[in-house]
Amino acid sequence: MRLAILFAWLGSSVFAGQLVGKVVDSSGEPIPGAGVQVVPAGVFKVSARDGSFQFDLPEGTYTVLVDFLGFKKIEESGVVIGPGHTELTLTMYPEQFEQITVVSASKVETKLIDSPATISVITADAIENSAADDYGDLLRTVPGVNVIQFSARDINVVSRQTASSLSNSQLTLLDGRSIYQDFYGIVLWDLVPTDMSEIKQIEVIRGPASAVWGANAQTGVTNIITKSPHEIQGTSFQVSGSIFSRDVEGNDLSDGAGFGFNVTHAGLIRDNMAYKVSAGYFEQDAYARPLGIVPRDDTRGTGGFEYPEFKNQGTSQPKLDFRLDQNLSNGGKLVYGAGAAGTEGMIHTGIGPFDIQNSSYLAYTKVNYSKGAFKANFFINYLDGDAKNVLARDAETGDLVEFNFKNRTTDFELGHAKYLGEHHLLSYGGNYRLNQFELSLAPEDDERKEYGLYLQDEMSYGWFRMVLGARYDKFDVIEDPVVSPRVTMMVQPNDKHTFRASYNKAFRSPSMVENFLNISIVSVDLQIADLESVLGVDLPGESFPVVSYAYGNPNLTEDRLEAYELSYTGAVGNGLVSFSWYRNDTEDNINFVPFSSYSSNRPPPGWTESGLPVAILDVLEAGGVVLPAEFSYFNLGPLRYEGYEFSLDYKVNEAFDFNFNYSFQDTPEILPAPEGEQYLEEELSIPPENRINLTLNYNRDKFNANMNASYVDDAFWTDVLDSRYHGPTDSFTLVNLSLSYEWMPELTTMLKVNNLTDEEIQHHVFGDVLRRQIAGELKYRF
Repeated sequence: MRLAILFAWLGSSVFAGQLVGKVVDSSGEPIPGAGVQVVPAGVFKVSARDGSFQFDLPEGTYTVLVDFLGFKKIEESGVVIGPGHTELTLTMYPEQFEQITVVSASKVETKLIDSPATISVITADAIENSAADDYGDLLRTVPGVNVIQFSARDINVVSRQTASSLSNSQLTLLDGRSIYQDFYGIVLWDLVPTDMSEIKQIEVIRGPASAVWGANAQTGVTNIITKSPHEIQGTSFQVSGSIFSRDVEGNDLSDGAGFGFNVTHAGLIRDNMAYKVSAGYFEQDAYARPLGIVPRDDTRGTGGFEYPEFKNQGTSQPKLDFRLDQNLSNGGKLVYGAGAAGTEGMIHTGIGPFDIQNSSYLAYTKVNYSKGAFKANFFINYLDGDAKNVLARDAETGDLVEFNFKNRTTDFELGHAKYLGEHHLLSYGGNYRLNQFELSLAPEDDERKEYGLYLQDEMSYGWFRMVLGARYDKFDVIEDPVVSPRVTMMVQPNDKHTFRASYNKAFRSPSMVENFLNISIVSVDLQIADLESVLGVDLPGESFPVVSYAYGNPNLTEDRLEAYELSYTGAVGNGLVSFSWYRNDTEDNINFVPFSSYSSNRPPPGWTESGLPVAILDVLEAGGVVLPAEFSYFNLGPLRYEGYEFSLDYKVNEAFDFNFNYSFQDTPEILPAPEGEQYLEEELSIPPENRINLTLNYNRDKFNANMNASYVDDAFWTDVLDSRYHGPTDSFTLVNLSLSYEWMPELTTMLKVNNLTDEEIQHHVFGDVLRRQIAGELKYRF
């Protein structure tokens, strides 16, 4: 009996009271997933779906800390706990633009105004209100970022350079996990297993970032950060349908259509553990192909040939994703994840478009541990795909070229940051990466190993800050290690303005295909009737298949970039102003180019046996028709990219905000190089010189209207097939509009119109033609 009384007394003294609270935003709406910590008790919880939290505490006086990305932190001191329960409502207010927290610049949390790199952030609200159908539509609104869309699924993104087929210099991450595909050096955006409604924010580093992220962050980084299960508790269902015009002169296609849905459920297993599972599917018909003649450029001797005919394909994309978050008693956090996404549809390459088959998928599994600034991350990506070229035939079999590709990536990373005295924040870490391949077009090697170490010191002395850092990377396919330094000097007269001057080196490693490609293809089918009409003579046969050989280059070195930048970021009233000038000098650019051609002295295989006179080859060459014999990858001489960017984000009032940005990108300059290493002018693509974006957003009560207008200048493309299909694209203005209404807390509908003015838009001379698209979307939460 006495023992029972003692236990009862101890229990009442240890937990004498209860703290019952709620986290809400400025409008009184609950904020789920906010981190709530009580000190000095040292206890931590995450707010529930209705924003509530509860702690059993001994009597005393405490401080309550609340943290949630996108909102100002709360520190509520003097909270007295006595017998019974104490109620507390904590109101969080959105961060000002300059105070938004980012993690991509240095792998540690930093305010946007303090970032040592130029960063743009696409917030969850911007994503939710946008008419964007895919990541390309979202990223197109970022200054300095070039986005091109070839097909219903083929999107390419790059910062401050020329986007191209198989763009491969922009590292892309999903919650810190690389989705860059090492076998070909590309990002397959449709294999991201996360629905855009689950994204918290997208951070875009508009410049080199190899100093912390290593290889392939050569021109920038795109980091997609998703919402935790605590933040999206409950079940949501989303369904959409679209219709789009395919009215292009010369074709008889009816309107195309698309359909998609996504289901997400998130809930608590217990207070410190939550999970999320989501499944989705999207399908869309093919866009219209360009018809007629590729625009001719007499100065460069390109184009002038008919677009080749092939059966264009739409896409279908299933996806499944699972995540489990566990808050540990030591203050750490574990995140487990697994998922898969599939795709099918067209992807454009230097040897022609491939049709990715519907059995192709990317699966992953990951485990992340974090405690304070310490992070340990492990993931495995597994890509398994099949693709068939729709133009090029295998010279040996006569069948269309097939590409079977498997790529397993295993990556382990450690990182930490700590203060040294009052003025130094030291961050450091490294990773080890193993790639294993099965590639039918590059069978000579099947494994690649790499590791990297980075160290950075961020020094603060009042209004002056300086960042010094470097990363050391070693690849087994590159003879020498690669060192990527970073130096940034920042002047901050106050917490609203930052002036930066920075210097960076960055690089991209050659991909497995670039090192070991090995294939012979029928690159041209010469029509004998056409030759007869030109030459006025009778010739044997109906057509002649010209065979070309494509090789990898195992002696490639890394593609390097040296960058200089002057920039300013500042808060002005309710807005954020940013200006950047940059100069990027690239060297040892990896390019896929023809290095020999057929002539009367070297006719194609089978030419003389077919009875064709070799003199025909001289006639063709004199007329500007070159028949390539061999292609390979080479490191070509230096180029200079230079430009400047301006952006303004401004919140006029609670209902209305806008964003305006302008990007100028000068024509790339070919710099002097030793003979044989000079960049070839005929291989130089020219990006749009001027790009302008204006986004207007109005949100009042339950109604939202969002309009984006993007102007893109004309451009010139040299990255597909050969010079017959190189050529310009016209400037265009793309206007997108979305209108949404919340009928009840659970139900929202949205109308989206892409290309409101119904312009015929080609992002690339060999890309599909895009016309107006109208979509409807319904979201239900319960």
